[in-house]
Amino acid sequence: MKIINKIKRKTVGEKINLGKFTINLGRNHNLIPVMQDYPNYGINLVKIAKELRLKLGRNIKIVDVGANVGDTSAMLLSDYDYDITCIEGDEKFVELLKKNIGDYVKIIEAFVGEKQGVLTTGMNRANGTLGFIKGGDFVRIETLDNLIDECDLLKVDTDGFDKSHSSMQIIVTGKQIGRAHV
Repeated sequence: MKIINKIKRKTVGEKINLGKFTINLGRNHNLIPVMQDYPNYGINLVKIAKELRLKLGRNIKIVDVGANVGDTSAMLLSDYDYDITCIEGDEKFVELLKKNIGDYVKIIEAFVGEKQGVLTTGMNRANGTLGFIKGGDFVRIETLDNLIDECDLLKVDTDGFDKSHSSMQIIVTGKQIGRAHV
């Protein structure tokens, strides 16, 4: 397919080339071995976005919850100039996200959960993922519907935190955000 050929991947040290972007992964990120083991990683989402855009006959609004360093959005933007909002709560990932694709997307720095509030937790950063552990800092949690008002395509990858995620409720109930069901 043209999409697969268009999104070329090549590792460059702690960076990876994804289409027209060079993504800085930071230290010890597992994206490079994951993409070596799964060469079609991310391609299906690019295909879905393209088909949805063609079906609707217009650009689509994509929300990337758990945007990490921007790898998924980089793949999408290498195919088309989508309207993408990236939501990421970890300050280290947000810093890389801004450097990697900040000029091409809207970035919301927030953790997303099923209700607004404060979570007391520590954060364990390992291999490019973020896990919550007992104790630690206060982390502000926002609900997805408080952060966005329109969405045509919702991608959620929050390393297990999504199991109690407000996005799951939106998906299961078919709640409408703005003009489109997600």
